[in-house]
Amino acid sequence: MRYSLIAADGDGTLLVDGKMPPNTRKALERARAGSVLLVLVTGETASELEEFPGLEHFDLVVAENGAVLMSPITRAEVVLGGKPPARLISELKDSGIRDLTIGRSIVSAQGNDAHSLRELVQRLNIDWHVIPNRHNVMILPRGIDKASGITAALRELNVPFEKAVAIGDAENDAAMLRVCGLGVAVADAVPYLKEHSDLVTRHGAGEGLVEIVSQLLDESLPTSASERRRDHSVGARSSNQ
Repeated sequence: MRYSLIAADGDGTLLVDGKMPPNTRKALERARAGSVLLVLVTGETASELEEFPGLEHFDLVVAENGAVLMSPITRAEVVLGGKPPARLISELKDSGIRDLTIGRSIVSAQGNDAHSLRELVQRLNIDWHVIPNRHNVMILPRGIDKASGITAALRELNVPFEKAVAIGDAENDAAMLRVCGLGVAVADAVPYLKEHSDLVTRHGAGEGLVEIVSQLLDESLPTSASERRRDHSVGARSSNQ
C-alpha cells in the first residue's frame, strides 16, 4: 500500500463530544484487519486517557502533545519532554488560573488564559512554548510537539515518514500533518489547519476518519504534490457546501 500507518488526533477527529461513533470504531477495525498501523496522537495525559474509548485499537499512543510515548496495552511510558519547572508550577498555582492540568511534561489550561501563560513563560525566561488547541492552550518544552512525538513513534514502529497519514482538527495538529507523508484535516477543522493540510475530508469528526481509512485501503489517497493540491481544493469546497 502507499501508506501503512494512520496517526490520528483524538477529540474532534476520532471522537464526537467525547464518544467514538460506531462507524469510526469499525473503520479502525478495518484498518487493523488490513495491516494498517494506528497511532493515537493526543494532548491528553496518561491519566486522562483512562477514559478514552477504543484505546485498544491503537498500536502506540503519543500523549501530552508529543511529550510521552505510551503503550495502550501495558501503559508503559517513555517521557520525551522535560518536567515542568518548579517555579512555573508555583507561579501558575499562585496566578489564580483555573482548570490547570499538569502531566509528565505538559501543562494545559483553558484557551482564554493563553495571554497570561505567554506572559508568564516570557517573564520566567524558560525555554518552553505555548501551543493553542481550539478551546485549550498548552505549555511544553520547546521542540516538543506533535511532530516530534510522531517522529519518535514512527521510529519505534519502523515506519518511514512518507508511509504515514496524519489526520487532525486543531492548530496543534499542524506540526504532525507537516512531517507525515499525507496531512489531512477533517471538514470541521479550524481554518488554520485546513490551510496547512494536503487535503480536507468531506465529513467532519468521526466520519472523516472513515473516509480516510476507506481511501487508504482502496489505494485512492493522493501521493504526488499535484494530486494533493487538486484533492485539497476539491475537499475544501465540499466541506464548505
